[in-house]
Amino acid sequence: MFKVFDLANLFLRFQNLSTSKSVLIIFLSAFCIRLAYLFLIYGDASSLMIEDSKLYLKLAENILLNQSKGFDFNTLFPSTEDMPLYPLFISGVFSLFGKSEICLVLSQIIIDSMTCVLIALIAKEFDRCIFLLTGVFAACNPTQIVISSIILTDTIFLFFVTIAFLTLIKCAKKISWIYLILLAIALALGIMTRAVLMPWAIFVTVYLLFLTTRYQRHFKNYLIILSSIFLCLLILSPQLERNYTYYGTFQLVDKTGNHYLNWVVPMIRQTNEGISHSRAAAENHQLLAQDPNYTSSKNPFEKSDIQMMYAVEKMKQMGPLTVAQAWILGGSINLFSPAISLSPPFKNLTHKGLYEIEGSNRYEKIWNFLFKNENATYSRVFLFSLIATVLVRLIQVYGLSTLLVRPGFLRHTGALFLIWIVYVLLVNGPIGSPKYRLPLEPMLLIFLSIAFTNFISRRLKKKK
Repeated sequence: MFKVFDLANLFLRFQNLSTSKSVLIIFLSAFCIRLAYLFLIYGDASSLMIEDSKLYLKLAENILLNQSKGFDFNTLFPSTEDMPLYPLFISGVFSLFGKSEICLVLSQIIIDSMTCVLIALIAKEFDRCIFLLTGVFAACNPTQIVISSIILTDTIFLFFVTIAFLTLIKCAKKISWIYLILLAIALALGIMTRAVLMPWAIFVTVYLLFLTTRYQRHFKNYLIILSSIFLCLLILSPQLERNYTYYGTFQLVDKTGNHYLNWVVPMIRQTNEGISHSRAAAENHQLLAQDPNYTSSKNPFEKSDIQMMYAVEKMKQMGPLTVAQAWILGGSINLFSPAISLSPPFKNLTHKGLYEIEGSNRYEKIWNFLFKNENATYSRVFLFSLIATVLVRLIQVYGLSTLLVRPGFLRHTGALFLIWIVYVLLVNGPIGSPKYRLPLEPMLLIFLSIAFTNFISRRLKKKK
């Protein structure tokens, strides 16, 4: 009979593997698991897409079309609503392998497998015992597995975020040219994938300047940080230059106002008033149609500012408590929603979504979604996945609690982890989906590894 003690011994044996062997195990495990999942779900191109996927494919096709007519630098930045790196990535894959969605996803799988290795290296920075374990957990992580097989920015974004975190932790210990350059490049490319990373990049800059002033005061370190800032801005400069030249602004994207007015505000109203998202969004469109400043403007950034003004006013009218309740619900969905709900074959099963289902209040809607959905198969699979996700989160909370009592944990690494978690949840707000928690997965996996390691250690001590 296979006992916990046998598992513990096996665990200790794998701990003694060299770093190179561990890296190989993590990468190959992640790649094979993702490849198996891909061929399990793949029927045609639609099994690799959700709603946003078509937009990225269209942007990539526009890049390829414009480049075929002659190189024009501005065609590399085809949209003011979305950052260009992911469409450029798609167009690069299509240029090499033809218009093949499965080749695109295979390249994402390779990148996500490398991300699993990077997550393990982050774990190694503050606890060598969990290096391999964290990598294996990342390789088996359902959220990463599902999202890496969908045509979305998230897999590429997570790759750059993970590099940024690894190099940031290195720099927190000692300022280094090589790590700061890698950090600047990772942050810049992450921003070029999703502009939401820009505030975090500003925070990181302030954080490093603080550390340098407090602990590593040296002119050379200030020079390195300033050089890294310049490098980051240099990578972002084409997008900034395009927007300033054509629209007179240094903003990266013009979607902030639209996001808040047509998504955040309707989601708050849907959560607290029971009004459907489509109805709330339609009311906002009618409001904009009556504003001459909005209808007459040809500048998408000016339009975004007007939308943001209306969104802020509506949130003020609803009150901070109402907004906070919607944010808490959205954050809960982001943390606990099972990854399977995003898988296209599962998502396409006939069912009503949480926000479309009947119910007099949010709690009744949740109950009806889980237990009274029109597709019994969908409900059962979703409910089982939800229970499993909740159990994993509880284990991760235990892992975090053990880290919080470690001497010095909150000084650098721990503080960065917790601030990042709060930042991601706040940015996503009331809009809930498993894909929005993907940037949190490295931290969550480390918490899981710590909990598992503590359990094994206690079992070994009892055995002795």
